[in-house]
Parts: sequence; C-alpha cells; structure tokens
Amino acid sequence: MVIAGLDIGSVFSRAVIMEENAVASMTVRPTGGNLRKAVSDILQDDRLMDRFDPSDINIMGACGLGASFIDRPFTKIAELPCLSRGVHFLLPDIRNIIEVGNQYTRVVKINDDGKVTDSQESEKCAGGSGRVLQVFANVLGVGMEELGPLSEQSDRPAKFTTSCAVFLETEAISRVAEGIPASDIINGLHHTLTTKIAGMAKRLKISGDCAMTGGGAMDSGLTRTIENELGLKLHVPDQFMLASAIGAALIAAERGG
Repeated sequence: MVIAGLDIGSVFSRAVIMEENAVASMTVRPTGGNLRKAVSDILQDDRLMDRFDPSDINIMGACGLGASFIDRPFTKIAELPCLSRGVHFLLPDIRNIIEVGNQYTRVVKINDDGKVTDSQESEKCAGGSGRVLQVFANVLGVGMEELGPLSEQSDRPAKFTTSCAVFLETEAISRVAEGIPASDIINGLHHTLTTKIAGMAKRLKISGDCAMTGGGAMDSGLTRTIENELGLKLHVPDQFMLASAIGAALIAAERGG
C-alpha cells in the first residue's frame, strides 16, 4: 500500500509517501502565490517521486490551505488532527505540542492515540505567529536560519511595547536606528513571542515534555526562550516540517481502509 500525505500551506508545501508505516520519501518546497501550481509541482517533485509514479499512490490524504486544489481523489482532513497524529508518529511518548506556524501558533494536548484532547490557538495576527520572525529577519537583513544563533549571543533583550506585528516592525526599525545590536533585537522578539505562547500553554496546564513544530521550530533561540519560561523540555523532531503531512497520510489510510 502506497500512501501519500500532503500539507499545502501558505508559505511551504510538504509531502510524504509512506509504505508499511514508514516514510519512504519526502519533500518540502515553497508554495509561491499559486496554490494549484504548488499542488501540481509537489506531486512531480523528484525528491518525492524518485521511486514512485503517481499511479502507484493508492490513498492520498491532505490538509492545509491548498488542499482543495488537488485534482485527484483524496481525503481532506482538518489541520489539527493531522498535526497531532503526525507528531505522535514522530515522538510517540510526547503528549504536548507547540506549533509556531506562519499563520497561527497552536498549543495542543494529545492522548495516547495521538488524538487532540484540548488546544489553544493564537488570534489571526502575525504578531502571534512565526510570520513575525520573517518580518524581523527582513528588517535586520539576515536569514531565518541566523535568528537562533544570533539571539544566543545576547544577554540583554531589547524591549518592545507591543505584540502587534505592524507596530513590532516599526519598533524593530527604531531599535536598529538606536544602534541596538541585532542579537538583542531578536532576543527581545523571542521574549515577546514567548509571552503569548506561555500564556496559551499555562491556560492548557501543559506539563511534561513538549514537541515543537512549524517554521518557528528551526529557531533555536525561540526554543530556548520558551523552555526557560515554561520550565519544560522542548523536543524538535528531525522531520518537524512534515508532521502534518505524515498525519494526513496516516489518517487517510485508516479511513480508506
């Protein structure tokens, strides 16, 4: 049985092919502005289809903004069940998830079967999501992969008076003009984001180790700041960008069976 799982997001598209309950191939690529093209491109991606032909796929599951543009039979699944099931596959002993994505930040509790038992989601504001990390990277002229290492050089986080993305960007520009080092500016942003994330985690009464996924999981400085604030250990799985795609494949296989 060859099972495909797709997660077509606003910034990244992810896909996996699974055989015998194992990931056989995978890919992550930018979505771009055309969701229909993103779906077509990812299903022709050489990294995904190296050993397979589209006709080999028996079952397909999908979630995300662009799932509706898939032009072949598939099972559409909500994002949260896909995320929780995928994380459970990757880290079976973890019962808590923090996802810092481009549109939302989510804090999720799951049970022993990888099903959601409770969750909190940030409001629709870039200031509460990983999108603001990209905004700051652009202001500072650095790559996203540089944010974590830079922030870890700081011991004096810059102060920000707002959590709104628009005003945070304005304040970041002001901090640059004031001559505050980029490391301190990024560290300050991590503390601002962590305040929101910690609030959601505390409302859910999160305890014990936690998985971290989404684009924000690549930011080691943000991960460290959340750990220090909540007093828990965050685990970032190797395939953290693929958790929802894996969950989509697994859930579609169950429903298809």
